[in-house]
Amino acid sequence: MNHSIKRFLLFYLLLSITLTSSLTTIGNYFLDNRTLQRHFDGQLTQTVYFIRALISSNPTPAYLQRLQESISGFTTKNKKGPVQPFPFGIDRMQFRVWNTNGHLLLQTPLAPDFDIHNHKLNYGFSTITIGKSTWRVLLAPANSQSKFIIFIAEHYEVRSSLAHELTWGNLFMLLWSYPLFGLLIWLSIDRGLSSLRRITTNISTRHTTNFDTVDISDVPLEVKPMVEALNKLFLRLHETFERNKRFSADAAHELRTPLAALRTQAQVALRAPNDQERKLGLTNVILGVDRCTHIVQQLLTLSRLAPEAALSDIKSFNLSVLAAEIIAQLAPDAIKKNIDIELTQETKHDIYLLGNETTIGILIRNLADNAIRYTPENGSVVVGLTEDANQTTISITDSGPGIPKELRTRVFERFYRVLGTKASGSGLGLAIVQQISELHDAHISLGAPTNGKGLEIKVIFPHKQFDEGTYCAIEPL
Repeated sequence: MNHSIKRFLLFYLLLSITLTSSLTTIGNYFLDNRTLQRHFDGQLTQTVYFIRALISSNPTPAYLQRLQESISGFTTKNKKGPVQPFPFGIDRMQFRVWNTNGHLLLQTPLAPDFDIHNHKLNYGFSTITIGKSTWRVLLAPANSQSKFIIFIAEHYEVRSSLAHELTWGNLFMLLWSYPLFGLLIWLSIDRGLSSLRRITTNISTRHTTNFDTVDISDVPLEVKPMVEALNKLFLRLHETFERNKRFSADAAHELRTPLAALRTQAQVALRAPNDQERKLGLTNVILGVDRCTHIVQQLLTLSRLAPEAALSDIKSFNLSVLAAEIIAQLAPDAIKKNIDIELTQETKHDIYLLGNETTIGILIRNLADNAIRYTPENGSVVVGLTEDANQTTISITDSGPGIPKELRTRVFERFYRVLGTKASGSGLGLAIVQQISELHDAHISLGAPTNGKGLEIKVIFPHKQFDEGTYCAIEPL
């Protein structure tokens, strides 16, 4: 199931904002409630000082009577003017005042039914329930400055109502801000994913043969590894494409002349006046087919050596047995030319080599086959195997014409053949050998044998561990 990164990020970011905001709102509710409690308690304390200021040390009964009459008319029902800013209006706070003898002197009309003689209440702040109402009260004792006991009570619902009002206000503002949050997050994500759209446009609009790498100069760090991997893929595809182009060009180049010669030989056989000439013509046709087959096999081998793949099936194999099997397979070709071909090795025990057995076999076959092709009749070809603590060496020595020093670097080029060479060949054998040697990090050297005649080719394999993904493989047909 396909999913959208943009919708995924939008959903989880809004979910994160919701959870964080909810926890913040809950925390603020408790913090604001504590702050409101301290604030309202401070108002109660301040009211005590105001009441003490209204009552002198020895108030006359007439003064107390006038003060009580004023207080009795001070209720919300009789109050005219704008709506009060707090629940319960000015009735939210009530009080009673006693003298030290417990005689009630003053009280507000809606003061709770609290009798100082019947309630055992400690001085200071308390939360009590009288009837069906809960009150926050402050009982202030008489002192040297005031000879009166003051009881002030405030509806507790006033405090909780204000706390709820603040909380719901915060939630309301949060809910109203959600569309804005969503829009800003959507635009931010869209802006952040713009680089992916540019990469997509770059790749989708390019030609099928365009393997140029994608510019990573302005690619975000999170996307950079993916683009770098994509660029590596483009490079491997480019190498594969170029290898296929080379194979097609090489095949067309190398098969054009042999096929034309085959046609000529076939025409000669058709026009032959007698069986002997016809047989000679058909023999030449078979030789031409063999040459074409050899060229195709070499081209396929070279094209299958894929530089972008990992060298597969790495193992320690018996090099002595492998070399003996290949020499046995080539022995008929050597016998046709009366060439003495032999395998030598310095050690009595078999030599083992770590590598790809298939490609090493192709390497030995090409070197030995070249030696047989270019060695004249009655010559010799020696395949030697040596090893020491650091390396294993495969050497091919023949008694052929050899290769001049100035041309020894060019013989590894595709289709290059030394001028004047009469032996048949495609010019690809040593190119294949070089490719396989590079895959195994081996070194090739060309020189003259100790007797000075012929050619000696050495392939030196260092003893090392192969890192997976570093070397190349030969692809199956």
